[in-house]
Amino acid sequence: MPLNRHIALVVPGFPKDEQDTMCLPAVQHFVLELAIRVEYVTVFSLHYPYTSEVYSWNGISVHPMNGKNSFWKRKFSLYQALKRSLEKVHTEHTIHNIHALWLNETTVFSIKLGKQLGIPVTATAHGQDVLPANRYLQKLAGWDRTVYCLSNFQKKYLQDAGIKNIEVTTWGLIPPEVDFSEKSIDFITVGNLIPLKRIDYFVELCSAFQKTYGEFQAVIVGDGPQRVLIEKKIHEHGLQDMIQLTGFLSHTETLKMMAQSRILVHASQFEGFGMTIIEALALQTYVLSTPVGVAEENPRLQTLVNDSAEDAAMLHQLLGKPLPDAYIYSIKETVDRYLNIYLA
Repeated sequence: MPLNRHIALVVPGFPKDEQDTMCLPAVQHFVLELAIRVEYVTVFSLHYPYTSEVYSWNGISVHPMNGKNSFWKRKFSLYQALKRSLEKVHTEHTIHNIHALWLNETTVFSIKLGKQLGIPVTATAHGQDVLPANRYLQKLAGWDRTVYCLSNFQKKYLQDAGIKNIEVTTWGLIPPEVDFSEKSIDFITVGNLIPLKRIDYFVELCSAFQKTYGEFQAVIVGDGPQRVLIEKKIHEHGLQDMIQLTGFLSHTETLKMMAQSRILVHASQFEGFGMTIIEALALQTYVLSTPVGVAEENPRLQTLVNDSAEDAAMLHQLLGKPLPDAYIYSIKETVDRYLNIYLA
């Protein structure tokens, strides 16, 4: 039996429909599992989708504020829109807990509303919101409740920001339902084609591997402002027959591609947690990653040292090994932990 509990989730964005699989898949996993475990879940989404119409997503009520990441809406109307919507829902069916994801206006607005309505608030950092550029961290430094984050890597940034009560609670996923019996791709990297993700280093690494060890098959899943640069690098290194650049894929298509891959290379400069990493672990794919997010503390991962010759040697070594056992970061365990937090 689900708990007689109504949880309100306040998020910056949420899928516009069930087909919008690339919009915050980590949040989707959490909401789907939470909806099984409690009687009511209501999602309040501040910026995306670009509508103010309440809609149903997998049977869950979603209330979008249509903020569109607008400075003026943030300054003058976004909080009031959330206040009206959340108060209306609370009047119709009592909200027992507010859970804000990301330490930005989602959390600041939630704390303010929680005080007004007498509803406990939980706040969880998710990504780059732990970095010094986030001005909202100053407002949270004096908050008397625990701030949750997804990795010890994130926790260090929060400590540097002056936040005192921090607890690490790792995230999880719903085990992927894709076939990973055939591994026809040697290397894969997944991410937006932006400087932070360092997809250009992946191309350099592939070039170093080819010069020493010969041909391979690799895939880059993603798109973005650096696409022309990445395509140019692939051609400069003569790797156009060995590296496929797919552009954006749906989450399901991305998982299928990862399931066919032997090694995920994750060269990002920053990661709060790393859903791509834990998806690879679930699909019996080796991970070679910079020590960011969960990669800093999981011994199943290999560390990317950012020397193309050394990293290429590690790729060659991993290709010679049997596939690793699947390892699941369970979303059920994540929800278990948060249910205990809500009920405390």
